[in-house]
Amino acid sequence: MCAYLVFSVLGIGALQGCAGSRQAAVWSSVRVLVHPNAVLDATPLREDYRYLRVSIEGRRDAMLMVLGYYDKDAQGRPIEIWYSGQGDVLRLQAGRLLGLSGGDRVQWLNVRLPDVMPAWSALPDGYRFERRRDEMPGYHWQRVDHLTVRRIAPVSDHELEGLDARQLQWFEESLAEPAKDALPPSRYALAPGASVPVYGEQCLSQTFCLRWQTWPPQAVATTPAAKP
Repeated sequence: MCAYLVFSVLGIGALQGCAGSRQAAVWSSVRVLVHPNAVLDATPLREDYRYLRVSIEGRRDAMLMVLGYYDKDAQGRPIEIWYSGQGDVLRLQAGRLLGLSGGDRVQWLNVRLPDVMPAWSALPDGYRFERRRDEMPGYHWQRVDHLTVRRIAPVSDHELEGLDARQLQWFEESLAEPAKDALPPSRYALAPGASVPVYGEQCLSQTFCLRWQTWPPQAVATTPAAKP
């Protein structure tokens, strides 16, 4: 039997110890808040919820996602679990993509980052790390990406809304040894001194990319400690 724990940040039931049922319960609540194809500017936002504005390749309009609950990795670091009204599930940790599922497009499952990762504010320029991931469709297990992160100048080819890109710190994360079919670089934007990006771009294949931004637009994003 699964035990229910009310997650005070959201005020919705989150299941502990039974992930599938927990996700079903959270998504049923999210559908009430975020309707598919809703116009962002016309969508009333409750202040006790956290939102992402997400644009996905192939969809004409951006959509809202709602923070369902926090998970933890093996080191106890919080992972944000976001839901859309269409049933998409997005997993983020410190602004980096840890998974995307839902629909019949490319999906990343069980993404693993190093046990120790520097904070964005302490990230050495040219820092290298390894990412492991499972990918569907195609049953690609244990794919390994060797990545390099570097600071870059503010960019103009972004989908940032309501914020001045020139006031943010930008990072680019790319394959250390890019091949012909390599994934395009990822990009992140942080307010000076912030611990979590307010904007991110990630491609899951050469032709399938998504972009997300904390919503409504805000200069600083933070990640509260996960609830016990």
